[in-house]
Order: sequence, then C-alpha cells, then structure tokens
Amino acid sequence: MATVQTPVLGIDLGTTNSCVAVVHNGHVEVIANDMGNRITPSCVAFTRRERLIGIELWPFNVVESSGDPRFRVEYKKETKDFSPEEISAMILGKMKAIAETYIGSPVKDAVVTVPAYFNDSQRQATMDTGRIAGLNIVSLLNKPTAAAIAYGFNQKKDMRQNVLVFDFGGGTFDVAILSLAENNCEVIATSGDTFLGGSDIDERLIKHFMKKIKDESRKDISKDSKALTKLRNACERAKRNVPSATHSPVLVEGLVDGIDFQSTLSQARLYKLCSDIFDKTIDLVEEVLQSSKMVVGDIDEIVLAGGSTRIPKIQELLQKKFNNKKLNKKIHPDEAVAYGAALYAASRSDDKTIENITLVDNGILTVTAEDAATDSNEEIVIRCNKGRLPKKEVERMIIEAKELEKCDKNMKKLRASRHELEILCIELMDIISEQRNNNLLEKEDFVSFLGVCTDTEEWLDENEQAAEEEYRSRHSALLKIKERVL
Repeated sequence: MATVQTPVLGIDLGTTNSCVAVVHNGHVEVIANDMGNRITPSCVAFTRRERLIGIELWPFNVVESSGDPRFRVEYKKETKDFSPEEISAMILGKMKAIAETYIGSPVKDAVVTVPAYFNDSQRQATMDTGRIAGLNIVSLLNKPTAAAIAYGFNQKKDMRQNVLVFDFGGGTFDVAILSLAENNCEVIATSGDTFLGGSDIDERLIKHFMKKIKDESRKDISKDSKALTKLRNACERAKRNVPSATHSPVLVEGLVDGIDFQSTLSQARLYKLCSDIFDKTIDLVEEVLQSSKMVVGDIDEIVLAGGSTRIPKIQELLQKKFNNKKLNKKIHPDEAVAYGAALYAASRSDDKTIENITLVDNGILTVTAEDAATDSNEEIVIRCNKGRLPKKEVERMIIEAKELEKCDKNMKKLRASRHELEILCIELMDIISEQRNNNLLEKEDFVSFLGVCTDTEEWLDENEQAAEEEYRSRHSALLKIKERVL
C-alpha cells in the first residue's frame, strides 16, 4: 500500500504573532486556529492547572541560569524554568497542531522563517527549537524572502523586477532587495534590526499614558503588573485603530483602585512619540540600497509585510523616500511570510502542483573545499555554537515537551467531560421544569430530580477540576434521570 505524502508546512514564527500555511490542491491555505483566527499570538501562559498556548501572556519572571536567560513560571504547584528555545518550541508545536487538525494527519516537516538579520547562532537555535517541537525543519527562510516569494510567485516570464521588501513586525524589522524573475528569487542585499518592532512603539505609548495617568490621577502604575497589562492592551488596540481614524480612543475600565482611564491617540501624537523609530527604518532602507549599489529609481516594487506597516506615517515616509512611488499592498501583511514559506515548502517537496522555486539566499553557512589535484572535496557546515543548548539539554527538552503535550491532551479531555456534564445538567433542569409545568411529573419526582441537578451544579462550582471518572459518574446519573423523565 502506497504511503500518503504529507505536505511540508510553511511557518512564520514571529515574536508577536505566528502563522502557518500549507499548499493544498495547488492553492495556499493560511490555516485558522481553534479560535477561528489565522494568526496566533506567540504567547504561552501557565496556570496552576494547565499550559495555554496562543493566549495573551501573563506575568512571568526572567532569571539567570549559567549565564543564560530562563523564564520562571508557577505550573501545577511547581516552580519551573524554561529556556527561550523551549517557549519557542511550544509555539511551533501549536502551529504544528493547528495544521494537523486541518490536514487530518500528522505532519513532521516544515519551512520556518527567521529575521534576515539572524546570525548563525540564532539560526542554529531555531533548528533546535524545531527538534524540541517534534518538527523536522527542512529549511530556514528569511522573512523578507518569504514575503517576496508570496508577491512574486508565478511572475510573468522574461520579466525581471527589483523588489524591496519592507517587513516591520511586532518585534523585528527586516528590509531586503531581491531580484525576481518568474520563479527565480535572488537576494541582493539585506538589512534590519532584530530588536526593532511594534513592541517598541507600544512601550513608547505606555510610557506616555503612564505619565498622563500620574499627572491626572496621582497614580503610579509602573510596578502594578495588572494595571500595566490593561494599559498595554488598550495602547495596542489604539495603535491598530489609528490607520483607519485620525484619533483612536484609549479606554481602560477599572485601571487601578476602581479608577477608569480615558484618553485618545492621534496619528500626530503617535509620530511625535515614535519619530526616531520610524526614521530608523528609513535609515536601514538607505543602508540596504547602498549595500546593493542601487538608487531609489532602480526599485520596481515596494512590498509591505508585517502588521506595523499599517501605520500611516511609516507608509508616508517610505513613499517620500521613493519619490512618492505607490506601495504594493496586494499581499496580506500578517500572512504574507507564512504564505511565501508554504510556497517554498511545496516547491521543496514532491508537490507536483507547484513549480520549483530557485532561491539564492544566505542561511546557515556551508563551505565546500576541493583538492584540484585529486578532484576530491569535503563539505562542512560553519556553526557558531556559542550560547547554544548542549545536545543532552535538547534531548531532555524533547522528552519534557512530550510530557507537557500529554498533560495538555489530558486537560483537554477533562474540560470536554466537564463541559458535557454542565450542558446535560442545564438541559435536564429545563426538561424537569417543563414536565412539571405540564403535569407530566409527580411533585416528589420533581423535587428529587431537581435536587440531583442542584447538587451537581453546586459540586461543579466547588470543584474546578476533578477526575474524569467523577465527571463520567455524575454524567451517567443524570442520563438515567433523563431517561426516566422522558
């Protein structure tokens, strides 16, 4: 029996949001998560009972372990430390699970995108992250290259274009100039900053409104993590709304000590607070032009990627830099990178519906040495292992990741059992009341049956988490009553 070829995923592993796509029947499908959203927050939250991936981040502590950072959390009554690679692996694992739910079978291979300015050590760490997540990363792809592939795939033959990709995401900024012709993609030059993104804009807004709160209400929320989280969310919402309105409300109910906060964010205020951030992106555009030995007139298309490119002032500055040239907004800024990664992944696999994409790009450095006299050659991969996880650590993390996944599955089953019991209890109480109102149920039975339902409701309120056997036992008891009533 022939084995079914599973597709290779395209995953945009972002610092703020992540996205997964796959080529299906010759078309790219950007896959929605279990909440119906096509982008998933790159967040992991830990509670006393469970791990929540894709949920907005809750407070955590950063500690040092042998000179390396670790995230310290409280999970199941234990204090646990996780490396950045482990947290990233959890998000990659979530992307893998989203894809498997859509495809209906396990997947193991993926093309994962990274910032163009990632050094070799960071790229190797990303490969480790894939291993921990149970994924075989067949290739790392620079984010602007992926966006260029999304834009330029199936370009007209004999039509070569110089494309500048301006990728301004939540945590990183990349700019690259690529030469595109049909399905050939050559990277000419890259620049960027792995510590420049939308989160830096958020921080400026938070500082501005913190000062405003202190001036107006005499409240210092700088050390109040809950109030800061509320303000951060409000600032992010206002920033997202600014592109469609000149003024966006900043509203926080019950910010601190029962005080509500209300203000506005204008496009002009946003630029005043963040002008140096915006200007730095344009400086890096100039840098990449110089590296490629090109001038603004040599660029045929300017492609936008990353959610922060929606900010009107950034678009205005970019257009001004290129003599008011129209910006290309045809590709979805949040999904473009995953879209391009999926196309490249399909071209690297046995997918016959996608033509091969020829790519000339920088990645993990490989050097081949050849002896001219004997024609023998040796190939080595240049690796920078400084700061990388030891092999034994990676193996341990793989085992722990599988244990965490097992715990997640058990918790999911428990939540499903609890939900079934809650639904049946509500349904049964309605049936009992209706039967009594229609004189189809004796008073004694009504009181007895209603008492069991009430007792179940109270038990659910008092037991946030119970064993699956207990849920099943109470579910069976209610089912028997339902059968008697009907």
